[in-house]
Amino acid sequence: MSTETSWTKSRRKLKNILIAPKAQFRTAITIFIVGFLFISAVFGITLYQLHDLINTLVDLAGNSEEASMATRHMGAVLISTYIFLLLSFLCSTLFLAITITHRYLGPAVAIRRHIHRLIEGNYEQPLRLRKNDQFKDLAEDLNRLTEKLKSSAR
Repeated sequence: MSTETSWTKSRRKLKNILIAPKAQFRTAITIFIVGFLFISAVFGITLYQLHDLINTLVDLAGNSEEASMATRHMGAVLISTYIFLLLSFLCSTLFLAITITHRYLGPAVAIRRHIHRLIEGNYEQPLRLRKNDQFKDLAEDLNRLTEKLKSSAR
């Protein structure tokens, strides 16, 4: 029984995070693609400039084994840095996408549910949005409409 309740709780938590999974996924992918292109462009430009610098240093040092090892080491450091930046960006993109979509899609889902309740004739429950949600003015208008519908239904 406790496994069933913990599974139910974990599903509830996931449902609270992914309120509109398709829209949240599209938003996250869009943000990620734009950011990935930006990071790739910055990294490409930096890599091009560092490549010239490395070639100049190798020419100054000669064709020694030390210069070759230094070049390989710098390349490995650059690739590691790029991978780290990309993974950091992926994590922050996921966090931002969920946060941003909650501000807009959360209220949209709540408003849609409220409208469906109104269609069904349920005028008892007012629409409540979270403190920092968008569309507060729309929610207030819908609550006034609910009150009018409630009084005219009597």
